[in-house]
Amino acid sequence: MHLHPFFISSMILLSVSASGQVDDWRLYKSDSSKAKEIRDNRQKVNGEVMIQRPDYNKPGRVSVSADRQIMLVDSLKKIHPTAIEGYRLQLFFGNRNEAQKMRGEFLKKHPETGAYISYLAPNFRLRVGDFRSKMECEKLKKEIQKDFTGSYIVRDNINMPALRKGEKPVEQSTSED
Repeated sequence: MHLHPFFISSMILLSVSASGQVDDWRLYKSDSSKAKEIRDNRQKVNGEVMIQRPDYNKPGRVSVSADRQIMLVDSLKKIHPTAIEGYRLQLFFGNRNEAQKMRGEFLKKHPETGAYISYLAPNFRLRVGDFRSKMECEKLKKEIQKDFTGSYIVRDNINMPALRKGEKPVEQSTSED
């Protein structure tokens, strides 16, 4: 029987590598500082040796250092959130192209009203308006009922409604304290 030289050399290599993987436990010496810490944490309770573990659940302190302007913007965000609970009209639920087409039709007739497309797998939905109350939303629904017959009111996070005509925005002081 004739054995191929490649087969013989691979068998020799495997046997050599297998014998090289014997671990010598003497190579793994324990860290003396860890052993000392364990010895220091030992306590005898009723004649038994108990090891006291370190308390990792101690309360900590977090310190944030940031520019004063960043802190001001952050505080304004808490006072005036960008999204609040409110109502919108849902006009469409389906594929993206139809949703975009319907959004264009709606914005031609009502350019002052926000129209939002969002994705809810695997469909897209078109919702319009930013209303704080259901009554405001109902008013728009009656206006567009002839053009968008399948619309219905949904609760949603809305953007802050725009200021009414004549109202001035709240001015902030720009002087340094």
